[in-house]
Amino acid sequence: MKRTILFGMVLAVLVMWLPARAADEVAIQAAIDNGLAWLASQQNVTPGPDYGSWGELKKDGKTGLAVKKFEHDAFLRGYDNPFDPAYLYHDVVQHGLNYLFARMSTHAIGVEPAGDPDTDGDGIGVALDGGDTYETGIGLMAVAESNTPDRIVDVPGSAVDGWTYYDVAVDIMNYLAWSQINTGNGRGAWGYDESSVVGDNSNSGYAILGLGFAQAAPPEGFGMTIPAFVKDELDFWIAYIQNPVDGDQFDGGSGYFAPNDTTPGYQTVNCLNTGNLIHEMAFYGDVVGTPRVQDAIDYLVRHWGDPGYAWPGPQGWHGNYQAMFTVMKGLEAYQVDMIDAIDWFDELSDSIVGTQNMDGSWPSDVWDSWPGVGGDRILSTSWALLTLQKVTTVIEIAVDVDIKPTSCPNPLNTKSNGVLPI
Repeated sequence: MKRTILFGMVLAVLVMWLPARAADEVAIQAAIDNGLAWLASQQNVTPGPDYGSWGELKKDGKTGLAVKKFEHDAFLRGYDNPFDPAYLYHDVVQHGLNYLFARMSTHAIGVEPAGDPDTDGDGIGVALDGGDTYETGIGLMAVAESNTPDRIVDVPGSAVDGWTYYDVAVDIMNYLAWSQINTGNGRGAWGYDESSVVGDNSNSGYAILGLGFAQAAPPEGFGMTIPAFVKDELDFWIAYIQNPVDGDQFDGGSGYFAPNDTTPGYQTVNCLNTGNLIHEMAFYGDVVGTPRVQDAIDYLVRHWGDPGYAWPGPQGWHGNYQAMFTVMKGLEAYQVDMIDAIDWFDELSDSIVGTQNMDGSWPSDVWDSWPGVGGDRILSTSWALLTLQKVTTVIEIAVDVDIKPTSCPNPLNTKSNGVLPI
């Protein structure tokens, strides 16, 4: 059984009859309203262990992304927290978080070669799905944007029952710090779980996104202090995974588990991974004028028109909602309006609004149909909505920095100085 919630349908019908043109704020908001209504209707509400979750497979990650989306929407609509009874989806958020709390497990952690991850000294970290990096990072995002650090977990039987939301977030942060890889080419990265010795820039992207929201000031996060060694180690990974600028098509871009894997039929340098890379650079502390940031943005400019995402062949953002999300989170972290002559958000939002299904969802893309994930459209819809509402973390930036004028003829335009609202 799933919920049925209708929201903004009249506006959506009106927008459908407008002449085709760039998506404006009205069209974007209509897409968001209808997308949220569809997403809420997909929450599992049959009594049992899956109550409050989304999807049939990989439910922890899907639930975390959906909860994050509703939380952020609540703040954009002016609510102090997403549990306000006046917010249409307050029960959706609470049931989703309760499912995540029920799925959390504790893990013994200790001092690592790079430093001590146990910031609260309790000897444990907290993870989702038995220690899965993707889902743990996503879960941390969801807990951190509740904006209720003193709220108490009320999920009998949960490993974190009776804890404050803040204490849960601290131990998730500590788990991610502890599971960061500290040897080899993967140093500073994350793999699929705590046992990984090979890092990849997809898992790493979600670990950093979770840590970024934990670090963010309220209401987007809890204002937590990330162990310093995590960022120091991340610098090793950034330097390794970014392709050197040596004149080939991969200049400045990010690979998956190596800068440029040359296995026949398997090309991993793409816009999706490069969006993660740019966001990691922002989390580390690079400013927009840092040469390696410029190199990564140059990669996006050169590959902006790549027609799609497939192995082997072009791997742009077109038709791939996760790629659009990672590109957005990297560029918006630096509050960049234009790259070269490209209004990147205008193009992404046009694509997203233009491909929304009549029921408010977005079509399944390659990730929805990935083995073991399931083709339920929840991932594509969550990523589309997160992109439309620019859900990311930002850093303090400089104004009007010229980005690599020898390769990009137009200056990189930024917004005003300082940390801006997400």
